[in-house]
Amino acid sequence: MIGVITARARRIGVGAAAVAVVAGSTAIGFASSAGATGAAGISPSSGPAGTAITATAGQCSGNTTAVLVDANGNTVAQGSTAGAQTVVTVPTNAAAGQYNVVVSCNDYNGVTGLTFPFTVTGPQINVVGVSGNLIQVTGSGFPVNTNVTVTIASTPTVLGTVAADPSGAISATLGVPCTVGSGPHTVTAAASTGPTATVTVTLTLAPCAIVATPRFTG
Repeated sequence: MIGVITARARRIGVGAAAVAVVAGSTAIGFASSAGATGAAGISPSSGPAGTAITATAGQCSGNTTAVLVDANGNTVAQGSTAGAQTVVTVPTNAAAGQYNVVVSCNDYNGVTGLTFPFTVTGPQINVVGVSGNLIQVTGSGFPVNTNVTVTIASTPTVLGTVAADPSGAISATLGVPCTVGSGPHTVTAAASTGPTATVTVTLTLAPCAIVATPRFTG
């Protein structure tokens, strides 16, 4: 099926016009005529929960508003600032998936209701044994600047807590108790705000030391 693509002209400055190429209600391109310096869009177009999205509304000289909505059209977050740009931040408990950012300006120089897609990426982790009973845990896509608790199972054992950096990445070397034993294990990294990543890994661990119990004879 071929969708309907339309072009909407909007004034973005004195003597200049902007054309938004729209499929349905989603902007797939934006161009302006000679003499115009403004543009509409968002940056970045994807990122983990907690990402700050910069939204631009042409040459808006009023207030720029950006509304983040989920796949069902529900408002998830909103930002509004005087001028041509504003920032809307993805909530740290937002689920991974496809969202839209609706960008508007309340004066004739800006744009009204242009929709730009934004993808909230989910967390992923990788676990490798390094030496002895140590493992290296790396991951990405976690809510930015949040604490991530790493657990190993089958008998759940917390190995430690790692802070996700401003890009949502984690990296840590953690010790595994000898009582966990060698073999396949499930390692889970859970952010304090909810998003979780799990991986199954086979580890070879050093056995627990045997402590001899002295015997006394009399």
